[in-house]
Parts: sequence; C-alpha cells; structure tokens
Amino acid sequence: MVPRSAGLLTVPATDARGDSADAAWLDGEPAPVHFGVGRWSFDLADGSIDNIAWDGVPVLRALRFVVRDRDWRTVDSEVGVEVVSSEVGGELPDPAAESFLIKVRGRTDPAKSGIDLTWFGRVTVTGACLTFDVRAEARQAFQRNRIGLVVLHSAALSGHPLTVRHTDGQRSELRFPREISPHQPARDIAGLDWTTGGVKAELDLHGEVFEMEDQRNWTDASFKTYSTPLTEPFPVRVSAGAAIEQSVELRCRPVDTADQLLPDNRPTAEVLGGGHLFPGVGVAASTGPAAGLGGAASPGVVLVELDVASSQWRAALARAAVDASGGPLDVRLICEDPAQVDAGVAEAAGFDLVRLGVFDGTTHISEAPLWSALQAAVTRHNLDVALVGGTRAHFTELNRNIGRISQLDAGLSFSITPQMHDRSRQQVIESIAMQRLVAEQAVRLASGRAVHIGPVTLRPRFNAVATSAASRETALDIDNGYGAEFVADATDPRQSSLGAAAWLIASAAALAVRGVESLTFCEAWGLRGLRSADDPDGYPALVALHWLTQIVGWTIADPMDQAVGSPEVGVLVARHDREISVLASNLGASGAVEVTIGSPDVVGRLDRLGTAGSVSGVPHSAPGGIVNLPLGPAESVRWRTTLPAASAHRVGRQ
Repeated sequence: MVPRSAGLLTVPATDARGDSADAAWLDGEPAPVHFGVGRWSFDLADGSIDNIAWDGVPVLRALRFVVRDRDWRTVDSEVGVEVVSSEVGGELPDPAAESFLIKVRGRTDPAKSGIDLTWFGRVTVTGACLTFDVRAEARQAFQRNRIGLVVLHSAALSGHPLTVRHTDGQRSELRFPREISPHQPARDIAGLDWTTGGVKAELDLHGEVFEMEDQRNWTDASFKTYSTPLTEPFPVRVSAGAAIEQSVELRCRPVDTADQLLPDNRPTAEVLGGGHLFPGVGVAASTGPAAGLGGAASPGVVLVELDVASSQWRAALARAAVDASGGPLDVRLICEDPAQVDAGVAEAAGFDLVRLGVFDGTTHISEAPLWSALQAAVTRHNLDVALVGGTRAHFTELNRNIGRISQLDAGLSFSITPQMHDRSRQQVIESIAMQRLVAEQAVRLASGRAVHIGPVTLRPRFNAVATSAASRETALDIDNGYGAEFVADATDPRQSSLGAAAWLIASAAALAVRGVESLTFCEAWGLRGLRSADDPDGYPALVALHWLTQIVGWTIADPMDQAVGSPEVGVLVARHDREISVLASNLGASGAVEVTIGSPDVVGRLDRLGTAGSVSGVPHSAPGGIVNLPLGPAESVRWRTTLPAASAHRVGRQ
C-alpha cells in the first residue's frame, strides 16, 4: 500500500519488506513501492523500475539508470523519488487513472566512488505507453565504461521470438537464446518487439546505440539490453559538465493468441538429473586477517588460490593447510609466466593434494603455455594428482573460451557469484534457478570431463573484468589478510545470516547435476566464511555445509521428481542404503516441501537450523510415506530416517 502524500517520497532503509525476512537475511533491505495505474503495474526501488506488467502480464524485468566505472563496478546513487499527479494537491495517482508522472533524482557519492554525477529521470505513464527518460550531468571529470539506461528482460523469455529494429531501419527476426549465449545475441538495437502472455510489447530506445547480452552467464535471471556497444573503446573520459540524455518508450497492446509466434520450447539437451551421486563439498581458504581461530576443522576439501607473482603465496598455502587441519587441498596457481609454474608445483608437492590447476593472472583461464608447464612440473615432481583447468572467473569465461581450453585433458572449473551486477536480495534468490542452467551447460561443454564449481560466494572475490592494474601486497606474511580481503565490496553482511545458510543449501541443490564432481562454497572462516575468526561454533552456513558433507557420495533424486515445493524452496533428497536425508531451505517469506518416500508411516527426525548455528531436533512422522515440511522465512531443515529393510527405497513425487 503506497501512502498518499505529496512532494519527495523516500523509502528509508528501515522500511523492510518483512521483519522476519529481514531478521533472517540481516540486510534491512528497503521495501519496494508498488504502483498500479490503468493497465500498468510496477515496483519502484532505489530508482529502479522493476516487475513491469501490463494487464497483469509481466513484460519487462526492470528499467534502470546505471553508472559503471572504469573497472565495471556499479556506482551507487543516493536516490530521491517524487510522485506527481494531475490531481489537486499532488497526491498519488488513483489506480483507475490513465496517466501519471514520477520524478527520480540521483547523485553518486564522489567520496566513495571518485565519480560525481547527478541525474534526473522521469517515469511517465500515458494510456498504453510507459516512458523512462534520463538526463545526467558530470560535476567533475572521471573515467567510465558505461553510463545510461539498461533494460532487463526476464529469463523466462528464453526461446521466444524477438524482432530487432536496427539503427539503419532494417529488422532482424531472432529469438531470445535458449542455450546461454556466450556473446551478444543482438547488436545495433534501436528497438525491440516481442510477444508474451498474449501481450505485444514494443520498445523504442533513444540517445545511444544499444545491444543485448545474456546475463544468465553470471547467474542473473535476465537478458540485458544496454547502451554503448562493447566494440567501442573503454574506459572513456567524461569531461566536467558533460551531459548524457537517453530514453526508452514501452508500448503494449493485446494480441490474438492464435496469431502470436510460439516460443521454442524444445529440450536443449539430455536430462542431467536423478540417480547420480552427490558431489564432493569443500570450502575456500580464508583470506581474512590472521586471528585466534587456531585451525578449527573445516568441512571437506579446502581450495586455495595462490598468486605466484605475489610475495605472500607461500604464506597463503601454509595457512590453507591449517584451515584443512591436515586434510586434502585443492591448489589453484595463478601465474603471469610459465616459468612461475614449477615453483608453485614444487611448494604444493609437500602437501596432501587432491587437485591442482593453473590460470593466467590476466585472462583468468588456463592458457596453453601455462597448462604445458603444469603438466611438465607434475611429471617432474612425480605427483599423482587430478588436474583441473578452465577459468577461475565466471561461467561467462568458460562459455566464451571453451574453444581455447577444449584441449585440456582435465576437469573444468568456473566460479559463481550472484552479485556481479546487482546486490539486492531478489537478485541473490533469483540466481538459484540460473545456477542450475549454468551447471547443466557446463557439463555439456565439458563433454564427459568432470566439472568443478567454485568458489561459490555471495560477493565477487576479485574483479575479473577490471581495466586498472591490480595492486599486490609487498609483505611476506598474510597477517593482514590477502586476496579478497582487499577487494572492494567482497564482503556481504548477509554471510552470517540464516538466509545465507538457506541459499547455500539451495545453491548445492541447483548445482549438483550429473557430471559435477565438486562444489566449493565461501571461505573457511572470517567475514566471508563459515564462522567468525574467533568463534569455532560458526554461522548458520557452517551447519548447512556440514549437512551437505554428510550426503557426499549418496544417491540424489531427480530434482524434477524429488519434491513439490514453492519456487523459492531448495530441496535435496539423498539416499544411502536404507538411510534417507532430505535437506530443504526456503529463500522467501514462507514455503513448504512435500516429499514422497517408498515406505508408509515412517518416523524420522526433523532438525531446524536457528540463529548462531543452533539446531533443534524433534521426531517428525511421514504418514503414508509423505514428508511434509513447512518452512518459515529463510529457514533450513533436515529430515532423516532409516527405512525398514523391506521398503522399496524409492524417493519421488506422488
């Protein structure tokens, strides 16, 4: 419900979308303001126009004004919103009205970003047309990679027909990609036309040349149309006083569903679910400042990235061994030159190794010269260890460079973070379904080779697309931390929350497709870890990861057949002999899971994860073999039992 008031409308950070959800996520995220006028509806949050629908049919995921600095970091703006109406007194529009105006004012903070930019936008609704126009002005000179409007189209449009209107007046008849497109599916865009849910949408773009990218590469649930093609040079100097003006106009009308072109819904490839073993689970080595944790045991294999060009890599390796408490290490070397590889392998050879890989410090992929040097060093040091290559960056780099690394006779890797473009809670939650897509496509790209996914982290642990030269510490020790410790915005305050634990379980359920051999999550300890530096009891995510490690090697059910639940619920159903374990987590306000097992009237134990990593357990029956698990906001549970010897042991949906 929008309050009726005139003048400046601001949504304070304490105006949360729900006290229980906020407490579970620890983010105090502002509630979006919902608007409904005429046949239009949308949400407004921090100047972003989200969930745009016409006649109740979603037509656009979002319209936003975005500033990206020279290293592709999104620069935040302080935003004020003024709702203007034709009504006397300037009250908010009546839902039955046919037109109204919203004014949005934003300014970046030069003290935080080095960029001082003011911008003014207008959201105008008139009948069947919604317009967002923006004018921005630089208050001082700076360098940017992009400034302008972006249009987010829902990932649900995958396979739908798309007409691209080009700047020369020509048209191209395409489809929103079904497979995750490694490169821009549409270029030189002046306008776009598509149909969804019986609604014809027409989008005009002004002020720049636009193109589209498939943001599912970064696990965003969207296709993005943005200004300034990537073929143009960047970064670009913006002079003081320079102005940027852009606008988008969205028109909608009903169409006869008998005449609309249908989406291409053919299966993209073989089914990659069900009846396979749950992969190995581990954590990344801590990159935080040294503290008094004393080497508390970390669950699973510990992955450590060693920048061999730095002065600290030997200290980082030694600390990772402490994090692993004598257990195995997964060592990933980052090298600038093949000559550095042997030193890294020689040092790592003194530890218990389960995997060994190498990546270029600039491209972040396993370049051929480095790979040859790794193979030679492994032979020279007589190591019996699995090799892993690919990329240490996003799935994007694996998808775009698979031709360059297809010769690797080794497992392939990539990492995941949901917050490359957006730090909202909705973005974090929506990434789960996209993680399933990238895992499946990675397995197809691997062509029978094992896939290793991770680190999977809430925030990016390094900037894979920076144009600025990376700075390196000169100290030999890592008492003050290293790596991600010095990366801007690498730490998410949600890391210690119940929401992060629920997200971890949901992420594991999404990524555990057939062909994925290992999953690595967050860090062992510290602000980006499973526990604080001085508390061995840990955050809720530590319990969640322990639950996952206890089903490593168990057979997991097909996710399409294992349970009935809401879209914001993650579920893993695993069995080993007669033991059944169900892990479920809810990322939304409320949810429920129903799982059918092959034995009637079973009694199991239900463990609920609480704050500070506490667990409460009670008996929980499954009458008729149906396990029903109601879930509160950001709640994680585990239900387990041992079936009678005569049971069929089948797990699935009714």
